[in-house]
Amino acid sequence: MKYNKKNQGFTELGRFHLYENGEEVQYCRIKFLRTKHVQIVKGALVDNGEFEDQSLIKEGHTKTQEDVKDKEISEASVLFTAINQDGQEVAVEDLEDFCALNDLDEEAVKACLNGEQKTHKKWSFKTA
Repeated sequence: MKYNKKNQGFTELGRFHLYENGEEVQYCRIKFLRTKHVQIVKGALVDNGEFEDQSLIKEGHTKTQEDVKDKEISEASVLFTAINQDGQEVAVEDLEDFCALNDLDEEAVKACLNGEQKTHKKWSFKTA
């Protein structure tokens, strides 16, 4: 997983080239993990991290990932709670995003939730 300079996690879906003013310009199609927003960004901006999730920009104010996280958790039903090695509990409402952000295997997390194994990469889990 990659992060831009605003610490927004994203995956690169593909690159393509367009001609602008007679010059070939590379663009990249990216998907942000937190919001699932897909947007097109110039390849040079993606390479140096100088872009942000446009779905979070409203009237001159850029929401932080913490703003989005707090809103999503309060509005959505929590699927389960993850507990890291330091004992901090994290309410999880999207298994796929959580696993991508923490480099975890979805099947292993499901096995923990089903009681088939105790931990996965030092994380433990309990149902909400």
